[in-house]
Order: sequence, then C-alpha cells, then structure tokens
Amino acid sequence: MAPRRGGSSGGGSGVSIDNQCSDYGAFSDDYSKAQIGLLGGFLLLFLILAFCVSSRSGKRKKAHLSKPILRWYQYGIAIFLIIALFILLIVRYALLECHVLYRGAEDTTAIGVTTVVVNNVAELFMIGLVMFVIQVKMFQLAGSESIRRIFKILNVVCFTIVCLVFGAYIILYGLITYRVAKTTTSQSIKSYSRLVQAYVVLYALLAIFAIIGLVLATFRLRRKPERKEGITGWVPVLLICVLGYAFYNVVVVFIDYYDYSYNDAIGSIVGYGISLLFFFGAYFSMFMISRSAGWEWLDGSGPVAMQDAYNFASGQHMSTATYPNQTPYDTMQTDANKRASYASHGMPPTPTPPYAPGQMVYSGGGVYEHDGQTYSTGNWGSGGYAPVHQMPTAYSAPMGAASREMEHNELTGRR
Repeated sequence: MAPRRGGSSGGGSGVSIDNQCSDYGAFSDDYSKAQIGLLGGFLLLFLILAFCVSSRSGKRKKAHLSKPILRWYQYGIAIFLIIALFILLIVRYALLECHVLYRGAEDTTAIGVTTVVVNNVAELFMIGLVMFVIQVKMFQLAGSESIRRIFKILNVVCFTIVCLVFGAYIILYGLITYRVAKTTTSQSIKSYSRLVQAYVVLYALLAIFAIIGLVLATFRLRRKPERKEGITGWVPVLLICVLGYAFYNVVVVFIDYYDYSYNDAIGSIVGYGISLLFFFGAYFSMFMISRSAGWEWLDGSGPVAMQDAYNFASGQHMSTATYPNQTPYDTMQTDANKRASYASHGMPPTPTPPYAPGQMVYSGGGVYEHDGQTYSTGNWGSGGYAPVHQMPTAYSAPMGAASREMEHNELTGRR
C-alpha cells in the first residue's frame, strides 16, 4: 500500500470487455488469486470492524453512556475510506486481469489516481488517530496535563510537515499523470520520486515520534492501576503495527526506485499481506483500546458506583459518588447535635431512632420525650445522637425523669 512510481503513459481501453476476462485467462495463476483473496479478506475484516464500531456506539447511546474517545468523524470516516479503498483496489485489479487497464499504467487512470490518494489519506488518518486521540487522551487520563500540551503542540508541527510533503507529491503526481504543461519531463519525474521517498521517510519518523509519546503515556498511566484497565494491554500491539506498516512502506519504495532487478512474486505477495495485517492491526487495536473501561474516568464518573444521598443544607435528594468506607447519609440535617457529633467523631451516622422528629419533643441533653416517657440517645451503637463528648447512658424512663427534676430544682434554687 505504499506509493508507486508515477509518470508512465497509458490508459484505459475502449475495447468491449465481453468475454475479455476469459480470453486473457484472468485470475488463472496463483499470484492473482492470492492478490484478490487478500484484498477480499481484508475488506471483509474491515466491514466486520465497522459493524462492531457502529453496534457499540448505538448501545452506548441507548444506555445514555458517555461518548467513546474515537468519534464518528475521526475513526468512522477513516474506516469508510478504507472500505472504499479496498473496493477500488479490487475493481482496479480485476480490470488489470481482464486487460482493460494496461500493466505499468494502472496508476495513471482515474481509478488509479483515486486509489493512490485515498490510500495515503487513510495512512495519515491512522497516524493522526494515534497522535491526536489515543496518545493525548492517555496523557489526560494519567493526569499529565503539562506533558499532554507539549506533545500536542509537537504533534501538530510534525504532522503538518508530513501533510505538506504529501500534498506536494500528490499534486505533482496528478500533473504528471494528466500531462499538464511540461510536467512529464525527466526532471519532473525525478522530483516526484524524491518527494515520494521523502514522504515515506518522514512518515516513518512521524510514526517513531508518535510511538515515543505513546510509550511515555503508557508509563504515566501505569502509575494509576484503576485507570489503565484494558488500555495498556493493547498498546504494544498498536506500536508494532504502526511501526511495521511505516517501515514496510520505506522498504517497498526504495526497492521500487533503486532495485529494478527485484522480481520475487512470492516475496511481494507475502510482504503485501503482512503490510495489510499491520494496517488492520493498527485500526483494530485502536478500537480495542477505545472500548476499555478505564476511559470512564475522563468524564468524571469512573467505575464508581452511584448511590443516593441528601444535601445537608436543603435536605433535597441528590446522587453522589460512593467512596471507600462511606455509607448513605441519613437525616442528620434535622439535628444540629448530630451533625456536630459526626464532624467531631469522624464516623458515619446510623439510621434515625424509632421515633420521627415530628412525633417527639427534644428536651435537650440528648433526651426525647414521647407520651410522658423519655428516650435517651445514648451512643452510636444504639442509634442515638449523643452530643460531642457526652457519655452514653442506657435507656431508663424513671432516671430520665429524675434527672430533669433535679436539674429543675437546681436551677430554681440558684434563682
């Protein structure tokens, strides 16, 4: 899937293709069968991947979950371009086998030019997703905001340089292909070949830079075990696939331009199959990374259970996150003594006593009265609301009444 040599003349044939494929023995040799089999097989794999992405996105939307880190305008468009690319490759190869297109001039036709452009755009999408989505989001998940900003700026600069070289070589490729002005000269073709070589080398260097950032983000994320779940395990697969695909392009282009004697059909088809495997592996590993549970921490929810709670100030029902050693709040907002005791002891409160505050009269000192009886809010274990530093006492109606009588007499005597 690397750029091919351009500048050759030729084009489509105007001859009727009725029975032409059988006349030329299309797909009769093992090489052509393997080639079309590889293209068809990987087209099927990318169709399955597209279905998985669409199905998962629909399920998350129905469940009102947060959006995945790979959005449709990023990953979805890339998958669409790849599916279109494989369809174009299959059609072009079929036309070559039927001799509707001439070998050596297949990239000078409209379908050939479109294939080359879409192929390179899909490559740039792949490295862009790694640099601007996976890598940046991993830094954000690890809490390394300063490093994330630095890499984001460097990524933009490096990616822009590669895109400029790609644009220059594609423009010159189109001018040479359609013989615009004097662009078919040997000097123009030599300039084109240099641009192609510069593009694949810069793309490989860009892949290395993206991998460096990804490795650093992985080490940062490993410091947070609760957030790395399902993410760091697929990163090595992504590294191997991105680097393998980038260096395969370099090897193919330099063999194409400097080793004219190379004509190993078996080696070519094996290498092409490995490059397609790297290409699919990169997109598949990005999908597996994006569906990991650790990304839920980005939107503030995390894999934390949600439970009911009450607002202290208003008493309104609301939902808050559950943290370790935390229990649901009870109606402590109804009693200042209880709130003070909770703040002092630092222990979670227990449920309210069997008497609702509206049915009992609070007489102070941690004692409730109900129908002439008393209820001592002794200790936390018995469900009471003892004021700060008050020693708990057992429930006793006579003792409670006597205590109040003694207090009344003492106050009266002092007066």
